[in-house]
Amino acid sequence: MRIEKITENKKKRLVKRLIAIFIVFALLFGACAIYVNDYYRADVDAMVGVVQSKQHYEPKTLEDGTNIFKPENAKAGFIFYPGGKVEYISYIPLMDALARKGIMCVLLKMPFNLAVLDVNGAEGIKEMFPEIGNWYIGGHSLGGSMAATYLAENVE
Repeated sequence: MRIEKITENKKKRLVKRLIAIFIVFALLFGACAIYVNDYYRADVDAMVGVVQSKQHYEPKTLEDGTNIFKPENAKAGFIFYPGGKVEYISYIPLMDALARKGIMCVLLKMPFNLAVLDVNGAEGIKEMFPEIGNWYIGGHSLGGSMAATYLAENVE
C-alpha cells in the first residue's frame, strides 16, 4: 500500500509540472502574439502615395507582398528593408520619390514586420531584373541592420 501511495504522489507531481509548463508556454505564446501584432501602421499619406505612383508607372506586387516600383529606363535598383515593427507600406512615399528619379525600388514585406525574420529577403531580386546594372541595398533601423547583414553574407 505504501508503494502505491508513493507512485500516486509522483503522478500528481508530474501532472502539476506538466500543467505549469503548459501555462508558461501559453503565456509566452500570448506575449509573442501581442508583441508582433503591436506595430506602427501606415498613415493616410502612405496610402495616397500608392495612388499617386500609378500616374508615373504601374507598381507591381509579388506573391510574397514585395512591392516593385519600376520606372521606364531605370538607372539603378534599390532594395529596401523596412524598420522593425513598422508596416512596410509606410515607406511607399519614399520608394515613389526615388522611382520618380529613375531608380527602381524594391520594398520588401517582412514576416510580422520584423526584418530579422527574413534576412535573406533580397535573395533573387537582382536576378529578376538583369537589365538593372547597379544595385543598392538599405533599410530603416532594424531593417538597415538586416540589409547590412545580408550584404555582408552576399558581397558579390
